Amino acid sequence: MGEAWIKFNNFSFTYAGAQFPALKDINLTIEKGEKVLVLGANGSGKTSFLKALNQELGTAANPGKIEGSVSYCDHNVESFKGKDIADFISEEADDEHLVDLTPQDEGNFSKRIWALLAKDSQGRSYNDLSAGEQDLYRMLDHIKDHKKLYIFDEPLANLAPRAAEGFVDALDDFHMKTQSTIVVVEHRLEQMMYRHIDRVLVLLGGRLVFDGSLSDLLHHAILANLDVREPLYVTAMRYAGYPLDQVHHIAHVNHISGPNLKKVMEDWALSIPNFRYQESKEELIRLEGVSYHYNHKNHALKDLNLKICQGEMISVVGANGAGKTTLSRILSQSLQADQGQIYWHGQAVSEDNRQAVRNKIAYLPQDFKHLILGQNPWEQLDRTYAHYQEAGCQLAENKEDLFNQVLAAIGFDHLKSYPLKFLSYGQLKRLILASVLLKEPDLIIIDEPTEGQDYRHMVDFMGTLYQINQEQGIAVIMNTYDVEVLLAYTRRCLVMAEGEIIADTDPVHVTSNEDLVDQAALRESSLSVFAKRIGLVDPYAFIRKFMDYDREVQQS
Repeated sequence: MGEAWIKFNNFSFTYAGAQFPALKDINLTIEKGEKVLVLGANGSGKTSFLKALNQELGTAANPGKIEGSVSYCDHNVESFKGKDIADFISEEADDEHLVDLTPQDEGNFSKRIWALLAKDSQGRSYNDLSAGEQDLYRMLDHIKDHKKLYIFDEPLANLAPRAAEGFVDALDDFHMKTQSTIVVVEHRLEQMMYRHIDRVLVLLGGRLVFDGSLSDLLHHAILANLDVREPLYVTAMRYAGYPLDQVHHIAHVNHISGPNLKKVMEDWALSIPNFRYQESKEELIRLEGVSYHYNHKNHALKDLNLKICQGEMISVVGANGAGKTTLSRILSQSLQADQGQIYWHGQAVSEDNRQAVRNKIAYLPQDFKHLILGQNPWEQLDRTYAHYQEAGCQLAENKEDLFNQVLAAIGFDHLKSYPLKFLSYGQLKRLILASVLLKEPDLIIIDEPTEGQDYRHMVDFMGTLYQINQEQGIAVIMNTYDVEVLLAYTRRCLVMAEGEIIADTDPVHVTSNEDLVDQAALRESSLSVFAKRIGLVDPYAFIRKFMDYDREVQQS
């Protein structure tokens, strides 16, 4: 037994005015030097648990009733929010930009984090930095203190997979070097598994439902029932009926093995039919020689040639600054190309028809707060409808039927008058999707469709988007770093680097090819690693079949 650092004893907390407790009967001891990962769906109690660790419950900011107790051996807690960190971490910085923050060498952790910092954040005074940048400076400056509890709230949020991997590397080096106590709350389990985790806690409905090792958690196969995304290779073994208790090194896909595992997986893959897709060859939008640059500086887009057909569902990947957002804005007509020509349904886009083209394209940016116009779903649709009318969109005359139709499409039939302030992030995102459907677009462009959503909300949102694509024939282009999502929902992937499309191919090829994975700042799919590790004859076919099958299971 190690030294107890924080101890929860029958701890419960109910927020003032709430009917049910946010945390219920938590009994838990976190030991000094542990690295703990906390998992759970949205609403499971993770945020309240972090507030308890930070001694914020029962205060003026979070009034309520405390039962039981929490005891601390050290009250010195340092807490970092992932969204602040992600504001300025970039996978593009390199070692030549390293800067010493303290008189002494902070070791690998500091150096690796500096290798992730955005280039333009260095060389400026502390006061000129953003709040997020100042937060990371403070974190680096505190790494000499070995007595703190460090709390990371979704540190991988908004990070490209390669940057996230670097951060996990650096955090593990820091933990090994200092033996500090670290608690991480994170949705992206697969990426946290990249380095060692001492212990995993899983919350559900405010209760602690699992407390143990990562291997035990995966062997028990309970994550899917808790709305937490389990590693895809574990899901594949479950589907194939392989006994997980016979899997060796289940938490380490690079070393995984099991009796007869290859044959069981190959037999299962052979039993799954190939899914058929209707492919349209009718051109929707085409770019010829399109270039764009900001403020007469380096080109954001360079001589792009691209054709998108009606009803396609396409993923776009690339490192920060590769040109993904610029391409989205060019396609949606919110930016005009410096050079080249764009064609819409075979007709050249010009000043005469630009607004009409814009009215048939919906762009959902990463930050959609400015698109929230109402207090409830019905009012949101009503105000959006009025906005589209002013823009000259051709809209259905019967508003009530139209509103009911788009609300049904996102599963909001029963939430017409529900206050928006009580909707989850994922629900709000679906409502914004319903809003843009009012103008019956031919093309939807969306940035990071799964960002900020737990597993269940991600499945719901992507299922809605996929259904709209399949049933209404609306083309969808999504900028994403989510390897699992691009594999499951798209059949074509554009890889961008330095303003150019360097690959236009199948997503399975992108996530299995070492060069493309590196240039797109992605990570190799765990399914690809798994298939190679156990020696499958055709990893490509296995991944394609699994992703199709898994998508259909999730949507059933």
